[in-house]
Amino acid sequence: TWGSPDSRLIATAGGDKKLRIWGREAGAQLAEVTIGEASLDDMQLGITWPKQNLLATVCFDSRLLLWEVQPDGSAVQPKKCIDGTTGKLDCVSFDAKTQTLVYAGSAGMIGFAPLNAPIFPYKVGVSVTHLLAHSFDSARAGEIWAVGRDDLLRCIGLEKGEDRCPPAKLPEAAMGIGFIDGDESMVIVAGHKGAAVCVGAGGILWEKPGVFPRRPTALASLPRAAGAGGLVAVGIEKPPSPIQNNCDIMVFDVNDPSSDAGFVARGTLEHHQRQVMSLKFNASGELLASTDSQRNVILWDVAAGAVKIIWTTHTASVTALDWLPGTNRLVTGGLDRRICVWEPETAVAVIKLEQVHKGQITAVAAMGENQFVSVGEDGFVLVHGIQ
Repeated sequence: TWGSPDSRLIATAGGDKKLRIWGREAGAQLAEVTIGEASLDDMQLGITWPKQNLLATVCFDSRLLLWEVQPDGSAVQPKKCIDGTTGKLDCVSFDAKTQTLVYAGSAGMIGFAPLNAPIFPYKVGVSVTHLLAHSFDSARAGEIWAVGRDDLLRCIGLEKGEDRCPPAKLPEAAMGIGFIDGDESMVIVAGHKGAAVCVGAGGILWEKPGVFPRRPTALASLPRAAGAGGLVAVGIEKPPSPIQNNCDIMVFDVNDPSSDAGFVARGTLEHHQRQVMSLKFNASGELLASTDSQRNVILWDVAAGAVKIIWTTHTASVTALDWLPGTNRLVTGGLDRRICVWEPETAVAVIKLEQVHKGQITAVAAMGENQFVSVGEDGFVLVHGIQ
């Protein structure tokens, strides 16, 4: 319920999908409009009256509806519909070719935000857990790969939001995804029961059950052509034994992305004592960055399999990271609402931003050498520039 600015009228809206205008002095209903069809998405969750002739309501599926109201309240007509998002955002990616930001979370919608065009949604219907955009030098057409709580892996075009191929049903819930081939046409998935699954436009290409001895928690990939040195790194949970206390990172060589025989374990990186939250190779594959729930940011020398630097500027779990293309800079964000920008040559963060979001930072993504985006539990998408 909300009153008009002049206090003469009252508007009500709710679960019956109806917007009603009432006269305060008359004590009677003056106008009524039904919102949409008999759909849960059309239920009204909120209402406000910012101007005398303009009313706004919020739908269950996060649409913001603007209404034009006659001065005497005798009629109300739809004026504009704005698609939005509700709830926290869990993932974000940036497609450099189409200059499109893509974000998603618990609202069951994927938001597409071209930098020079209006935002438009793609309805999934379930929470989205992972988004995967192509690398900055990829030749592939603008598209995004997405995984939801329904365990469907979708490939979606960024210009119109259309499905590029039928969704692939994953045999296990995805704990991490990444491209595995040089063309970035195959996606490797780390399943929560320990399987590695490779998916292409035609569906599942191969499966390797039980390759991860414990539940994976994060995945990073360095896509390369067959025989060109592709890599995959997967963080896994602690073992149940009280003797061993490490949350290991398993590293795999990708000798042939088209076959499970070409996915071969190389070794294990050991140092994290708490859950590995995020992983990312730099462009050359010489360095691997990892974060954990104990506030550590660790830089690894991949060839040597050894720790290079440990940063502890964060004060809580570090949930997200990404490398800025064309630089050696690394961006991290975490539960402490802090964003840090690092350089491997320094022992401290070269840039530190405090209280960036009104809640945990859940994901970050590079947008260029001097620009990146962050999302969080507050539902905001924030773009940051580095001078």
